[in-house]
Amino acid sequence: MTDYRLVTPSTEIAFVEAKMGVGSGWGGSLLLKELVGRQKALDILITCRKIRAAEAIRLGLADAEISDDNRVETAKEWLHSKIEQHDYTVIQTVKNIINSKDLQEEKHYFAESWSGPIQIRSLSRNIKHK
Repeated sequence: MTDYRLVTPSTEIAFVEAKMGVGSGWGGSLLLKELVGRQKALDILITCRKIRAAEAIRLGLADAEISDDNRVETAKEWLHSKIEQHDYTVIQTVKNIINSKDLQEEKHYFAESWSGPIQIRSLSRNIKHK
């Protein structure tokens, strides 16, 4: 699974497997159901319709729309605006917690970061509620 999904104005997303006489495979339908819910996933998979950028965002298939021009640079800038305030180890810890299979694993990652150098430095700047 990706961390973020970006689209451009020219984006078209379609699941066309039903037109080919098969169901969606390789986990695509499961991820779709997780992102948009069972009923919407069923509609998307059965109709094989094209989903444009604005609808993809509205459905939760994409997180944001970026320009068709300079896509890579624009995507880097978009991502940087999300993460620039955090040390990379904090981002990795958050990702590990989100991907945890159970509470025990989540506790493990939380405990690793508690009272670590990054937390101590952050608390010393008193930025908790700014």
